[in-house]
This record gives sequence, structure tokens and C-alpha cells, in this order.
Amino acid sequence: MKKYIPLLLLAISIALIFCACGASDSGVSDSEIKRDILSHNKYIEDMGLSVSDMNIVSSEKKDKLDLYIFEVEYTAENSTLVYKGRMTLSYMKTDNGWTLKKWENEEISVGPKGDCDESIPIEYMRAEYARINDKNKTDNAGIDYEFELTSDLTGVSSEEGKSKEHSFTFIVNGRENRICTWKDSWSIDCVFDEDDGWIVESAARERLSETWDICGTYTLSNDKLDSVLEITSFEIDPSTRTATITYSWQFTSHVDTQSAEKGVTYHSDGPETVAGRLSSDEKYMVLDGNLATVYICGKYSSWDVKGENSDNLGVFLDAYELGDYWMYKK
Repeated sequence: MKKYIPLLLLAISIALIFCACGASDSGVSDSEIKRDILSHNKYIEDMGLSVSDMNIVSSEKKDKLDLYIFEVEYTAENSTLVYKGRMTLSYMKTDNGWTLKKWENEEISVGPKGDCDESIPIEYMRAEYARINDKNKTDNAGIDYEFELTSDLTGVSSEEGKSKEHSFTFIVNGRENRICTWKDSWSIDCVFDEDDGWIVESAARERLSETWDICGTYTLSNDKLDSVLEITSFEIDPSTRTATITYSWQFTSHVDTQSAEKGVTYHSDGPETVAGRLSSDEKYMVLDGNLATVYICGKYSSWDVKGENSDNLGVFLDAYELGDYWMYKK
């Protein structure tokens, strides 16, 4: 049995040599290689990445030159970014051990850690609505939005990493006030930026429908006039920004004016249907007449007749020399 002991010890030694993996058998530890990768790749250092995975593809020892050369593939990442690279590191034997003397880095890929979250396009849409409302001087404090994701498409990922492109389609239902509701379609393309993460590259909005809950009977009675306006139909074509209204009216002046005799009741001959464009800011439709001009206001308008309409919505009557009034809905 004793004669086999040297052979057994030799076999164990050979097994230990071949089982050694990574860089430990060279005297250069894996942690040293990771540290040197971080120290000699300015990009991942500046981006605040940490090496999360490392694979020593090959190692070569040149005894005559006292060199140890490693080829390493590695992954570095943070919360949003994944960097994959390949680095060749040459270590030289010194009195203090192995010291890195030369390195060459090759970038394999840089990309997002995950797909774009839908909160990115939603925040973009909210900001756009706020900008539009501010431009139109809309009182948007009470506007409610409901975002419905209808399409969520990522670009084609590859072995090098996830796609840097992500497209979304949303349907947005908005209630702007007690009268106006609408539905928009959004197509939004997002791209991954290495510095800023996922950002919106392009966006397109289309108004699918808009409804003004304006139908009903409106009246006005004071010491100057009596007036009734009945709206039986009101429809908006969002593609042309025109409205079609069906209505009937009557008007009585209690004083003589240039266009009306005192005590005479003027009225339409049954329901009238007219089509016309909305105002340039798309807040109201105008009905011009000889006796008065009527403004059908579906959005906040700037005619502030104090004490008569707190939200500046509904039907506004410009009765010329008889005055300006908000009519009351029955």
C-alpha cells in the first residue's frame, strides 16, 4: 500500500492544478482584475457603473518576460444601464507581485437594463396638455385624464442587449370641465439615451372625438329683454374643428333699438341647423344675428360678467346696446 502513496499524492496535485479556475493560480485575484477594469475604463467610471459579472476567456503566462496576459469579458451596470465589454490586461511580475502594465478595452454593447416604463410617455403627455392649456389660457385645475395603453412595442433585442427603441399607443379620455369631454389618440416613440435614460423622441396626437354637453333650453329675462334659446343638437367634427348645431330661438326687447321694436317678439321658423368653425382657440362657436350674437362656450372663456356665471361656460348673449349676459339653463 505504501508504494502507491507517492502516486496518489501526485494525482491529487495534478487534480488541484487543473481544477484551479479564474485568475487565482496566477497570483492575480478576480477582485484585482475587477478593480483594474473599473480603474481603466473611464466610461463606466464616469457613469457610476459597477462590474456585476466577469468571465476570464483566456490567460497566458510568458515566463521569459514575466508577463501574465488575461482576456476578460465583463458586464458593468447601474439601475438603468448595462455595459458589456472585453478587456485585455497584461500584468508584469515585480517585487511587489503582479502589477498591471498594459490594457486594451473593446466595447461590445451599451444599452438599457430594462424596457421603457409607460410612466415616461404618460408624464410627457401630461406636460403637453399643461402646455396646451397654458397657451390657450384654459383653467385646467379640474381637468381629469384617463390614460389607456393600447399598444406597447419594443424594438428587436439581440445577443448584445435589449433594444434601445420602444413605441407606445395611448387612448386618453379627458374631462375638461362640466361641459367638455374628449378622446385623443397618441403615438409615442421612446429611445434610450445613455446619459438621460429613456426619453421621448417623437409624439403625435390626434383628437378622435369631442363632446360638449350643451343641449337644453336657455333663458334670460330682465327689464331690457326676454330671450329663449333651445339647442336640440350639437356635434363637433374633430378633423375639421367645425360644429353643427340645431336650435330655435325667440327674442323680445322692452325698449326700441336699432334692430328691434319695443314689445315685438322675434323668433325662428322652427329648428335651424347651421355649421361653422370653432373659434381659433377652439373654445366657442358663434351664431351671428341681427338682434344679437350668441356664443356657445364649451371651454373656459374670458367674458366675465360678474355674478352671473362663475365658470364662464354655456351660452353667452351679446344683445348689442341692450348689454351682455350669460343665459341660464333650465
